[in-house]
Amino acid sequence: LVCGKGVLELGSSHGLAAMVAHAAGALQVLATDQRAVLSYLADNVAANPQHSIEVATLEWGTDMEAWGAQHGWDWGTVLGADLTFNRDSFLPLLFTLQQLLSRSSSPKHMRCALLLHDDDSVPGGHRLRVDFFAAAAPRYFNVAQANLQQ
Repeated sequence: LVCGKGVLELGSSHGLAAMVAHAAGALQVLATDQRAVLSYLADNVAANPQHSIEVATLEWGTDMEAWGAQHGWDWGTVLGADLTFNRDSFLPLLFTLQQLLSRSSSPKHMRCALLLHDDDSVPGGHRLRVDFFAAAAPRYFNVAQANLQQ
């Protein structure tokens, strides 16, 4: 899923998924988040120098032409954890995923997004998961549930 690919993490917060992707063999890793939390993310990445990770601001739902010119489109895998706890963010998130994956320089059959959602992180988490993964996301993407219990 990440080995030998460019990996971009959305809503990185602390950058854990980006660090795991680098440790698993990703060629290039970019951890992104909103400007308000970028210093926290950058500090955490800097505190873990064994991982080669770039950090950048990415505001969901904005036109990404200039962003892509600066950061490139070499992201074959897009990762995100607990991004779907606010219904108002669903469309901006989907718009951003669509831009990242449709413009990726990776072959189409190699592009994917892996989004994880923990139902117990917020009250009503189960309902939000269903609203995003069963209702909103399938309008734009092929959605499949991964069994991570194995």
